[in-house]
Parts: sequence; C-alpha cells; structure tokens
Amino acid sequence: MITNIEASSSTLDYFFSRIDAATILINSQYHILWTNETFRNWFGSVKSNSYPCYKKIHGTKVPCSNCPTELTLINNLTNYTNLTAIGLNGRRNDYRFTSIPLRNNEDLTTNLVLEIIENIAVNPPLSEEDKHNLAIFCLNQDGTIISTNPEHLQLAQAPSEKVLGLNWLNIPKSNELGLSKYLQAGLRGEPFELFNFRYLTYRGDKEIYMNIKGLPLQRLDNNLKGLICIALDTTDNQNLGGGKTPIVGQDSSIKTIIRHVQLVANYSCPVLIEGESGTGKELVAHEIFLKSTRKDQPFIIINAGAFQDALLESELFGHTKGAFSGAQNAKQGLFEIANNGTFFIDEVGEMSPAMQVKLLRILDSGVFRPVGSLKEIKVNVRIIAAVIICLSSSNPLLSIILVKIIDGRQF
Repeated sequence: MITNIEASSSTLDYFFSRIDAATILINSQYHILWTNETFRNWFGSVKSNSYPCYKKIHGTKVPCSNCPTELTLINNLTNYTNLTAIGLNGRRNDYRFTSIPLRNNEDLTTNLVLEIIENIAVNPPLSEEDKHNLAIFCLNQDGTIISTNPEHLQLAQAPSEKVLGLNWLNIPKSNELGLSKYLQAGLRGEPFELFNFRYLTYRGDKEIYMNIKGLPLQRLDNNLKGLICIALDTTDNQNLGGGKTPIVGQDSSIKTIIRHVQLVANYSCPVLIEGESGTGKELVAHEIFLKSTRKDQPFIIINAGAFQDALLESELFGHTKGAFSGAQNAKQGLFEIANNGTFFIDEVGEMSPAMQVKLLRILDSGVFRPVGSLKEIKVNVRIIAAVIICLSSSNPLLSIILVKIIDGRQF
C-alpha cells in the first residue's frame, strides 16, 4: 500500500480505516459486479456476475427488510444500516453497511451502489460526525472515469458530462501535481492513500485539498477491473483559524501535551514533533497553530516523504512558466503561500540530502528561489516539522536541521 501521510484527525483516521472493510460494487439488479479481498475473505468468492448480493450476504431469496442497497437505489442517497449477515464460516455477525450511490457511464440506465461493510464487533460505533459525504469515482483499466456521484461532481465543480469519460491519466495537471503516479499504481493493484493532497478543480481556476483512498477492485474472475477512488474535501481545514480543539482526553500524558502546546504557541520559533505514525503529530501542529498569533494566517501541510525531489521542490518553492516539461504556467510554492502563517512539514526525515540542503537555507535565512527563477523570495513562516526517527539519526545533515529547529532559530 502506498501511503503519503497519517490521518490528520481521529475522525479522518477512522474514516480511512473503514475502507479496509469488505467493499463491493452492486448494480440496480442487486448483482455483485466487483469485490475486494476483504469481502472474499469474509463472505467467500462470487462465481457469477448475476449472483444477487442479498443471497450472498444474508442468505435470503429476496432483499431483506431495510435493505441498504434497495434504500440507496430508491432515494439516491448514502444510507447507513446495521444488519446481520452470514460470514464464510456460516456464523451470523452484526455488520454496519454504508451504501453510496454512483452514476454509471457504461450504462446510463443503470445505477450502481458502492457498499462498505464493517464488522461492528471490531469497529467503534459510527457517530453522526463520521458520516461524511464522500466523493466517489471509478476508473476503468485505461484510467477513464466511468462512474461518479454528486459529491464528486461538487468537489470537481463540473457537470457529469464533463467528468464521465475523462481520462485522468492524460490530464496535464494530474502529471504535474503527482496524482497520475498514484492512479497508475492503483490500476496495477496497489491500494494508496493521500491526505491533504493539493489539486485543482475541473476548470483549473480553484485550488482544493482532499484526502483520497484508491481501492483496486477485481472482476469475479479475479482479474483487475479498475479502481475506485474515495475522496474527502479538506480545503477548509487548510486555513482553519478556530474551532473545536482536536486534542481531547483526561489522561495525565494528554494534559501534559496540551500544556506544552499552550506554552510553545505563544512564540514564533520553529517546533519539532517526534512520534510514531498515527500518534497525532499533525493534530498537535494544528493545535499550536490555532493557539498562536498566526491563527488568522494560512496553515499549510505537506508530507515530505510523499514526493520525489522534482515534485517536492516545485511544491515547496513553486516554479516559473516553462521551468520544466509540463510547466505550462507559473505556480506559487507552498512556502510563499504560507507567508506570515504556519507550515507543517511531516516526515522531514524522508527528504533527500539535496532537498535537506534547500530546507537548511530557509531555516537560516528565510530565503528561497522558485524552480527556473533567478529571483530570490524572502518569507516569514513558522515551521513545524515532524519526524518518526529519533534525534540519534545517522544522517548528519538531518541532525543539523533538527538542531536548528530545536534551537528555535526563526525568520
């Protein structure tokens, strides 16, 4: 699995872990079209594409009462239902069904339902705030969008006739922003997760951020069929200047963290956060931002380990028009966008030595140069960096960077 950053909140962490549950695609005749490996492990393989989902999952001859698939096909809305289902071992267990409507480009007279099935015994209760409006779209093996839902069209800010039939691998901005390589990996059968991924709307006139989970699906003969992508709009979170505290708890260690956050938030010095993946480093960074004097300025997030050098340099520093192949327009870098605000750089230890040298210069002087430009730009940005490794790293250049952050050098 390709993963570019851990979840940015406990809610989002829960949301993305749910997609590892059993997942199937169903048509309007209740026939199972695609399945994932978890579904086959829980309920067994499906021998025919005319096999009804209610017979496979519930062991009934007709749809059960309160059937989630039926409800979704009728009202064309996402439905959440708790039902008993029969597993591969013949035992009945309680499951939570999330049924999401899709429009099918391959047959406009047929609607599809993406169904996510969770074992209630091993998943926490689903609260109202966890019921996100998910943007869903499906790619065939060529990378063409063949199915979508209203939430995806809203996120893309485009009508269905502009989105359906669009080959996402051939869109220049997909290559420029690095999305194509993840989609290609997904179409090869590799699941991927992208958090706070920077992209553009269909017309290219608005910048958006989104969390994306790519889920390869197989035909019933176990050959790859395509890719389902599930996205969540996180654009508003990038510039959030207030709101509910994301760190909650009564444990003494949590209270200590909150006290430390309140302490460092009063200063403009850089901050280093250490911790294993999934321990909430981004939550701490965001809380420092919310309590700082920069809370009304931008809060920008990037995962340094998710990009190759060329893409990371362009993301951080921007580029001029024609700076490299595919650079059809000039682009502002994230350091410039974050000017007067806070920049959270996750997995800074995954940067290459060449990129670490460039980061070191910014820590020293606050000056950088966009790709392809001779003009230097000076910014006033508070850096919050996160690492998984300890400070005894064998990388001497990284050690210098971390020491500079800890020493509190600011610009």
